[in-house]
Amino acid sequence: MPVYAHRSCTRQAGNHQPPRRTEIINTRDFVLDMDGDEGHGAHSGHAAMDMIINGSAMDMNVINEQVRRGVWERWRIRSNQGAHPFHVLGCSFLVEQMEGAAATPDQQGWKDTVVLDDDDWSEIVVRFDHQATEQHPYMYHCHILEHEDRGMMGQFTVTDSTG
Repeated sequence: MPVYAHRSCTRQAGNHQPPRRTEIINTRDFVLDMDGDEGHGAHSGHAAMDMIINGSAMDMNVINEQVRRGVWERWRIRSNQGAHPFHVLGCSFLVEQMEGAAATPDQQGWKDTVVLDDDDWSEIVVRFDHQATEQHPYMYHCHILEHEDRGMMGQFTVTDSTG
């Protein structure tokens, strides 16, 4: 079972420049969803819902993504139901779009969380500069504790190769 080490990789102002469009070599999509089971009754709330990303709840034995170290990527993220703060470990990123529009001034600069709302894509550009192995992967997740605990999270490795 993996052991999670939180490594802070916050970029310092003036220490790292945003990428040029030609430097972004990969795009990944993440869709957050809450799938309710109508058979549990009207008052069961989130307890009757699956909290998932890309159709799957968190499985400690699954690495959901493999990322190359030092490579810029675009991550497109959306919520199909409700607002979710999407948090990524192991990096800071730049928010390019929120809910299909350009990032507002308060969302510009290096971040580690982007807030999603219903039915539109938010986009971040991200680069991971530190290794994360299968034994010590990084995670991405909804930053609402109840959603995270119910499976709205995934894990990924960062290596020097994609295989």
